[in-house]
Amino acid sequence: MSADGSINRTLRVLVALCEHGPQSLAELSERVGLSPPTTLRFLRLMRDEGFASQDANRQWRPTLLTWRLGCAVVDGDGWRDAVNDALRIATETIGETTVYAAYEDGWAVYVAIAEPRRALRTHVALGSRYHAADTVTGQCMLAFRPESEVEEVMAEHWGGRWKGAARTGFLDALETIRADRSAAGSGAGLWSGLWGAAIPIFGRGGEVHGSIGTVLPAGRLPADPTSVVDALRAAARNLTG
Repeated sequence: MSADGSINRTLRVLVALCEHGPQSLAELSERVGLSPPTTLRFLRLMRDEGFASQDANRQWRPTLLTWRLGCAVVDGDGWRDAVNDALRIATETIGETTVYAAYEDGWAVYVAIAEPRRALRTHVALGSRYHAADTVTGQCMLAFRPESEVEEVMAEHWGGRWKGAARTGFLDALETIRADRSAAGSGAGLWSGLWGAAIPIFGRGGEVHGSIGTVLPAGRLPADPTSVVDALRAAARNLTG
């Protein structure tokens, strides 16, 4: 096995450990497609370097070192305070949970959240990710990716469904998002009963850094839904450019 191959496999084990929580050696080996002895070798290496630990029940889990590194990445550009301020303002104005999502290889990764003081509210776990096509925050970012990338990530996500009217309809929806610089609408399936809105956040060069959005029960949708989009734009004014 080459050094590069070992590194790739080690990182694959670490990602699986972080994304799926505490696991036995057998569970983790099956998930990453490696033999138990090989997986155990990588786990011991990560344990020695402070990235993983094993509890009394012989379950392997990531350490807080991975969380600290993730926080450092989010705050590396000095945006964390500005993002948190924008989310706080948006939540106070709208009265609903607001989130900041970053784009990564076809996925929307949620890196900041502000929640209102109300018993019934939506919640997104920090660090969780959903395919960009499945959320308004993700669609806001996907709409501004290169066409070739959109085709690739959607073909992988939708498989045989990425054709015909479904493909045309989704591409048209992304075009509308680009024109409006916002996304809004009711969910279906997993998101049934919810309504969401989001706006893209642009950098100085015009590239999309991420998006700010909100999700609320459809029954709490205001009479003028555009007011929600306007509130998101106003709160995020200092983040764009």
